[in-house]
Amino acid sequence: MRNADVAIVTERDPRASDPAALDAHLLAHAVKELFPDAQVPSAGDRERLSTTIFSYKRPFTPEDLAGD
Repeated sequence: MRNADVAIVTERDPRASDPAALDAHLLAHAVKELFPDAQVPSAGDRERLSTTIFSYKRPFTPEDLAGD
């Protein structure tokens, strides 16, 4: 990955109070990196982000997670 945005989240950061939402945000970012056409919830849509709903042209499979 090149030119990645990196943020250090400390206990003072408001995002640190909701670790599940932070995990979901990281997952959404990874899905978007692997599947650029996938639709992921926006960071402002906390309800959808917390359930990590993705829209893609086909279901994800175990093979998708196999890596290179």
